[in-house]
Amino acid sequence: MNYEKVILEMLTRIKDLEEKVDMLQEYQQELQNKDEGEDDITSGEEKKESGRKRTRREIMTILEEKYGYSVRKGNRSEGSGIVASKNGKSYNIKVSYSRSYTDSDEVICSGWHTVFDKEIDNPDFPYFIFVVEGKESEFHYFIYKREDLINEFDDKAYDANKKLHFYFRVTKDGKPLEVRETEKDMTAYYNNWDIFK
Repeated sequence: MNYEKVILEMLTRIKDLEEKVDMLQEYQQELQNKDEGEDDITSGEEKKESGRKRTRREIMTILEEKYGYSVRKGNRSEGSGIVASKNGKSYNIKVSYSRSYTDSDEVICSGWHTVFDKEIDNPDFPYFIFVVEGKESEFHYFIYKREDLINEFDDKAYDANKKLHFYFRVTKDGKPLEVRETEKDMTAYYNNWDIFK
């Protein structure tokens, strides 16, 4: 029996369930906010915001304030990412969030991301942002143009569900890597905000 395959399948299912739970929690939070008429305070206690929601808000702020984009959250038909508009053109940005899955002192963060083949092959997504939340709740961004993502990882194999798996991490000395199948230096894509200039 191939235990690696079974473990990978279980991890894939767990990650999918975590993402669904996060989405349901965000939806429930939005419904509660509408009912209560306030966004941040309930019964005098500050609501805990998910990492996915915080990172999306931070990305939107960076794109608006540093690069002059008009930004909004995309709807389901737009891939549920972020839509950034500037000079009459709109760009769909696929955002993938992961908390850190490591307790090692050798790395600052290590996240796990998956992307379907239909997302990578979709020219409506010219940008992909993979976010790993570090141990101190800080965000680490791996930012790609679609064609760079395809070229950089053309050696990766899709799993049975037509997904690519990525393990992005940052070592304690600040080196960004992707280590899923082979270790690759991701310095060119780490905090690569200048592609939005």
